[in-house]
Amino acid sequence: MKAGEKPGYPGFKGKGWYDIITYLQSGFSLNDNMLTLSKIGDIKIKMHRSLEGNIKRLTIRRTPTQKWFVSILTDVETYQLLEHSDKAVGIDVGILSFAALSNGTYVPKLKKEHLNIKRH
Repeated sequence: MKAGEKPGYPGFKGKGWYDIITYLQSGFSLNDNMLTLSKIGDIKIKMHRSLEGNIKRLTIRRTPTQKWFVSILTDVETYQLLEHSDKAVGIDVGILSFAALSNGTYVPKLKKEHLNIKRH
């Protein structure tokens, strides 16, 4: 609200207003290469990998280049039991390197270009 305006009912948000839509466990269905969204309809999608587990959250986002992407969060337990060992190692997070281990190993810092982080 701008200074001096009277508060009132929210205005209509038209097409192109939202860049992110999130569905929490309901309001959508996924069948092969078709995503059905409540109040929106069917959308043809390209799956890049098969899904495992139950879908917990589905997020649809629009990039600045007007492309849409769907992120799917599932609940999959993917841990492995490790064999018992009497060996131990200490880890020191450092300034010159990312981490130094007590066995003499140094883990180098990651550079921004390796992290694939884009800042706006």
